[in-house]
Amino acid sequence: MLDRSKPIEPKPIGKLTFPAPKIMELPNGVRLYLINYGELPILSINAIFEGGVYDVKSLKSSLCLSLMHRVVQCGCSSMSSQEFSELMDFNGAWLGAVTNSHFTGYTLSVLTSRLENVLGPFMEMLQSPAFDADDFQTRRRQMIQQIAQNLTQVSYRSAKLLNRMLYGSKSLEGKTPKPQTLQEIELEQLKDMFKRWRRGRAYLFVAGKIDEKTEDLIVNAAASLPSFKRPGMKPLIRPYEPEDTFTRIDLMDDTLQSAVSMGVNVPFLRDNKDYIPLRIAVTALGGYFGSRLTMSIREDKGYTYGINAALEGSLDGTVVRIASQCDPKYQTLLMDGVKEEIRNLVEHPLSQPELVRLKNYMITTLASQLESPSSVIDQYKQTLLVGAPEDYNQKQLDEINRITPERISELIDKYIPVDNLKVALATPNNRRRK
Repeated sequence: MLDRSKPIEPKPIGKLTFPAPKIMELPNGVRLYLINYGELPILSINAIFEGGVYDVKSLKSSLCLSLMHRVVQCGCSSMSSQEFSELMDFNGAWLGAVTNSHFTGYTLSVLTSRLENVLGPFMEMLQSPAFDADDFQTRRRQMIQQIAQNLTQVSYRSAKLLNRMLYGSKSLEGKTPKPQTLQEIELEQLKDMFKRWRRGRAYLFVAGKIDEKTEDLIVNAAASLPSFKRPGMKPLIRPYEPEDTFTRIDLMDDTLQSAVSMGVNVPFLRDNKDYIPLRIAVTALGGYFGSRLTMSIREDKGYTYGINAALEGSLDGTVVRIASQCDPKYQTLLMDGVKEEIRNLVEHPLSQPELVRLKNYMITTLASQLESPSSVIDQYKQTLLVGAPEDYNQKQLDEINRITPERISELIDKYIPVDNLKVALATPNNRRRK
């Protein structure tokens, strides 16, 4: 009988094998990835197109593209939005959106046995959406409300300030949308945006239980998409141009919390040999519950309920971000504490128990990405969406196994110098700050 008074001894995870996709280049230019994975009769389909929310020239155009994708999901031209929704619901299908700086698209999850019922309308939606006026009004209103809500959040406001310092004042990622800008967008502008966006190249990722009949259905559906070989929206890679400013403060009314966002630019992309080791080092600093920042800032000092550090790599550049919220009386202590822990990690490398805990967490997280067809697709999309190497997952596993405490300290010292940290603070303007 199992003795529940004793903890179960953890076992090492064996070899992680990521399934190899079958890649097909179709005559219309569509690149199709077929990943036969899993035993359950379910499928996940991701239709990704070139052209993202930052491949336009103005913030208004970016908002127009974002709203367009919300409205497109409402249905196709051959049926009403209600009929489209009922069809998806009746067949147990789920629709979602993929939003990225330079790529956008849609996801469909469905039982293999129901694919034939919903694949046609899904593909029609990609080519000829309904653009119903009522759906447009509803989605625009929802998006306006979301933007208005964002503007009241200290975490959102501090993140936007940090974006501007890390990405540059010209970057759309550093600009803050206003509800009135979205209110000015009309349905005809969405239709024009769709015509331009839809001419970009298409990539279809399909994972799940794929038999011969299912493959034929998918290949024929993908072949029905128009050729991408026309002028359309293309990824506009804009390398980050960080500001010389190192501190920005946003004084907010009607808030009781402060939000601190700290970050630094990293001089390489995801294909650099130091990217994955640095990702591990940033995780040790603040990327999970057993990290140095969490144990110090949250557990020992009690300045915040949560704090996080992450390495973010895109086609445009790479940054390290640290984010937290706290009572305004702790904000200076929290910022000083973050800098102190960065120095501590350089001067006092991880202990052996800390290293084991870190490696167990990261390997377990990597293994969890094999749980479902949708999570497997996410791994292969990384190469397209953020420029990760094709063997990124295996490289992660290799680096996790070989990394040492000394290597982690070296990377933190080299790429996260305390003196280079940019700090964005959103805080109440009606309370004394220390």
